[in-house]
Amino acid sequence: MANRDNTEDYYATLEVPPDASEATIRANYRRLALLKHPDKNPSNPNATVDFQRINAAYECLKDPHKRYAYDHCRKEAQSEFNRRAREGENEINLIKKKIAFLKKVLYALSVNIEAMKKDRREKRARLGTIMTELGIASPFDTPAIPAARDPGAGANDSEALVKEMGRLVYSLSQLDEHLLVSELEHIDTELRLVLLAQEFQRQQWPTRASPQTARQAEAEAMQEDQRRRTAKQKEKDLQQKRQARESQQEANQRKKEARRREREEKEAAKAKAERCKHTPIWHSLKGNYTCQYCYKAARKHAWRCPICLQIACKECRNKLKNQK
Repeated sequence: MANRDNTEDYYATLEVPPDASEATIRANYRRLALLKHPDKNPSNPNATVDFQRINAAYECLKDPHKRYAYDHCRKEAQSEFNRRAREGENEINLIKKKIAFLKKVLYALSVNIEAMKKDRREKRARLGTIMTELGIASPFDTPAIPAARDPGAGANDSEALVKEMGRLVYSLSQLDEHLLVSELEHIDTELRLVLLAQEFQRQQWPTRASPQTARQAEAEAMQEDQRRRTAKQKEKDLQQKRQARESQQEANQRKKEARRREREEKEAAKAKAERCKHTPIWHSLKGNYTCQYCYKAARKHAWRCPICLQIACKECRNKLKNQK
């Protein structure tokens, strides 16, 4: 039976359409099995996995009952994907509505703050005027607003001015408090709007990857992994070749040094032999030796000088004796 949670597209794996016939499925399976067999792709580390996927797809689609169950689960998976897509679209629309509502609230707060600031300026100007009339230094730098005089009131009605000043001071304190709360609410609304805008950008439709896009991303990831493995293997091979070349160079150097020492030893022995006054009596040696004068093999019998310890064949020994 096909697994409900299976996300593998067997038709795409075998490169056939969903309504392909059994003959088409069989022909494509044989072609892909020959093309992607691990023995024919030794450099691909994922060749075995790809071959197993092809076999699994063919095992499912060649059986009519398994294929029917797989098609049924595939349709249910597509319906589930579409449902989730609609839910995601509804979520985006809800975020849009929240953003629009917060923009309206932000605009209303801005208008309210500007009106309160204007009212505060007017009240400060009026308070400055009253304090000037009462002979008190005004702490505000706003221009004074002339007081509306009652024709029936006296010119020096200081008591009324003091009461008005008290009302203005209390009103300004309340206005400053409301203005501070409104500004804080304005900042909080701006922050919420920014967060919703970021959420809208993150979930903006269509952000959910389609199955084809997911497969492409998986294929690109596999290709990137394959490139990294190939580069690593090449670097390893180059390092091994470098080490082998260095080892060969060291071995050649040792051989050259050994030949040089051997040559020097031979030359020293030859010089010593030339300076040697060979005695008539040489020691007889049994076995196979090489003459150190003519470099010929002295089989069975050879002779060694007891003074310079040089080994010679019979002919070279006779020559040396005749020379002496």
